[in-house]
Amino acid sequence: MKTKEVCLVIIVVPLFLVGVHSSAAEITQTIGSGSWCSPAQNGNGNTVICNGVDPRAMDRLNELLDRKDLDLKQKTTEANAWAHRYNELNAQLEETKKQLAANGQDATLVQTAQDLLHEGKFKEARAIFDRLIQSDEANVDRAAQDYFGRATVFALQFRFDQALPDCAKAYEYRPNDQLYVETYAYALWQQKDFSKLEVVLQELLKQQRTLATQNPLASRLVIGSTLVHLGIAYDSMHRFDDAEVALKEAVEIQRELAAQYPAAYRPALVTALIDLGIHFRNTHGFDDAEAAIKEAIDIQRELAAQSPAAYRPDLATALNDLGNVYVNTHRFVDAATALEEAADIRRALATENPAAYRPGLATTLDSLGVLYMETNRFAEAEAAYNDAVIIQRRLAGQEPRCPPAKSRGDAQQPREPVHHHAPRRRCRSSLQRGHRPPSCAGRGEPSGVHARPRGNAQHPRFSL
Repeated sequence: MKTKEVCLVIIVVPLFLVGVHSSAAEITQTIGSGSWCSPAQNGNGNTVICNGVDPRAMDRLNELLDRKDLDLKQKTTEANAWAHRYNELNAQLEETKKQLAANGQDATLVQTAQDLLHEGKFKEARAIFDRLIQSDEANVDRAAQDYFGRATVFALQFRFDQALPDCAKAYEYRPNDQLYVETYAYALWQQKDFSKLEVVLQELLKQQRTLATQNPLASRLVIGSTLVHLGIAYDSMHRFDDAEVALKEAVEIQRELAAQYPAAYRPALVTALIDLGIHFRNTHGFDDAEAAIKEAIDIQRELAAQSPAAYRPDLATALNDLGNVYVNTHRFVDAATALEEAADIRRALATENPAAYRPGLATTLDSLGVLYMETNRFAEAEAAYNDAVIIQRRLAGQEPRCPPAKSRGDAQQPREPVHHHAPRRRCRSSLQRGHRPPSCAGRGEPSGVHARPRGNAQHPRFSL
């Protein structure tokens, strides 16, 4: 049967290779917070530039990104994942050439595939991998590399549906290879096939626990990361008790590592704490959610004091999460304090880099608008909504269209709940003192007052 699952091929720095002397920045890179790409202005348009990518391939990437309905921050997020795939495939081809040369074998096809990769000619590169697969099918190791390579070429064209069978084949041939296991797990995550994902992650955990006997410290970092992913998967399956067990074990592992080597491992502890906090919030364990997120924020404040550029964005996100918890428990004064600090940080970031940080600022302002309306602070609500709309108009490049406003007391329009509402955009024309503005049509980020999404392509939490 032809599968309809989608494979998003991501590139992994195997965490079990991280040594105890790695810097905090290196650890952060391995857990998904590092960046290869940055936005750039090109005439009247916005493009992305990526380190280590041939300019010809870069041109092809920007051409593909221009076909997608993305703002510049979203383009940069997509480009980072793309650049990881590109660089991993390039490194694999380089290593294969060396192996073939050492064995006195012809490396012409591999060299051709690498040249085409650099040129951004992915369709032609895929044809070379077709030939490599045919010639290498009897060699399991080489065949697994070839299938993974072809999957990556498909993914570089954003043709993830066609990449999936090759992801699965690489995993089938070499189920003990960390890269293939992790990539297949991410493919299953993307398609929400959580029953298969659980099996793959449990097998991955088994491998990692075995490796822990050889290198306990470094392997425990990877185990903690996999447990976070497993916990999120259990949450998505509504197996909340299993999720809590996995996430708590992950936090304890990361806390132990951070106690021994704070500079290297505290960022990973923050990640685990935030995910545990989100789990508790979504299961209405608000006291536990507050404790976990506040512990993460305390660490992030120290990290941000040492390296503001690296950690202030995540601090703002965590403050937004904490504000959500307070909104859920009707602690509106505490919610305002957290959300206002998040807005202040994001305003400063947006001043320095508007393209990257305006979307997050709009989200926080929208959250503040909802909160101010709930507490009858109508003038401040209007200001927050209007600022958010201005940003969102710039991001969308067009005026949002809104339905007519209705009063709070209109019996024919039920009052919209504070939590779990759909993504929306606020409109100046609809906001009247004493009226809550309705949702607006069009694209926009979710307001920060509902549960933050987890595990999607734009979300770093599940970046194996």
